[in-house]
Amino acid sequence: MSLSEWHVELVGEEVDLKRLMEFDPASGVCASEMDGRCYLSAVEFNKLPNAKNVRNRAIELMKVINGAERLKHKNWRNVGVGAVIQLAADGKKHTTVFPETLHIRLSDDEYNRVMSGLGLPARPPSTVSSIEEFVQTAISDAAVQKVLRMYGSCVHDWRELSHMFEVIEEDVGGEKEIVLRGYTSGTQRSRFTGTANNEVIVGDSARHGHKKWPPHPNPMTIDEAREWFAKILEKWLKSKASLSSTSQSPTT
Repeated sequence: MSLSEWHVELVGEEVDLKRLMEFDPASGVCASEMDGRCYLSAVEFNKLPNAKNVRNRAIELMKVINGAERLKHKNWRNVGVGAVIQLAADGKKHTTVFPETLHIRLSDDEYNRVMSGLGLPARPPSTVSSIEEFVQTAISDAAVQKVLRMYGSCVHDWRELSHMFEVIEEDVGGEKEIVLRGYTSGTQRSRFTGTANNEVIVGDSARHGHKKWPPHPNPMTIDEAREWFAKILEKWLKSKASLSSTSQSPTT
């Protein structure tokens, strides 16, 4: 039994904190309310020696969680970490404070109400079902952890989308395999790479600075590329989570 428990304050908007508090504690990671604030807890925190180590691990863990949540909720605003609380065995509470900045924006429901009032289309509901299983998979899978960490912290420009896509494509076995698995079509893959790699089309944000290849005849827009990649990411994560769950299931 641990002599103390570590909890890390989560700094963000109420809508996101409420989503995090829906986490299944069985995953080994959970968020809960304490003294009117939201705190992140993890089994691994209680094995760490001091507040600095706990905070650093919480930052890395939140990058993964932010990436998974951002995939599910298009209006997700990254949640940061604040104070680190140590609850000692004698009941005393020790606090180490790390200031963070807050941001405000609308929840999905509020956004859709505003869009409806303006006569504009609502944000479609997410097809992502389980954030917990993605985070659990990331803890033991370096590729998943890397992609979710990037997805949660980068701006999703052409270079970053290409980097994340290459990690996924390599993980599944290459260009032919990613098409065979139905993650994307060869045509859409060609549109993406033919756009992302070409400076003539996307300028300074292109992956390459040379002009060796002619522009793709049907290039993607950056918004199309982001939506295309998000669908691939979701399919890949669900597949990885399913494999992880199967490997951990007890045999009879």
